[in-house]
Amino acid sequence: MALVLGVRLGEVVDIGEDWIAAWSIDGAHSATIMTSEGGRVRITARQLREVFPLVYVGLSPTSARNLRLVFSAPRSIAICRRRRLEGPS
Repeated sequence: MALVLGVRLGEVVDIGEDWIAAWSIDGAHSATIMTSEGGRVRITARQLREVFPLVYVGLSPTSARNLRLVFSAPRSIAICRRRRLEGPS
């Protein structure tokens, strides 16, 4: 079963020792993410893309203003949204 996480632009999702960040919304069914390796990857609602070994990411077909990322990976790889640290204003 796939994991679906809602994210906003700029938010980071940790994937094992790596991470991805929501970079841009490119259209109704496509977006770009940035990886911890420094690359930008275009993802769509039509197909999952391998961003790290055994880790596939795509876009939920219902994505709109906020992105709903779809992940497929072995259960042994932790996937979680990074908590934002609150700093002084």
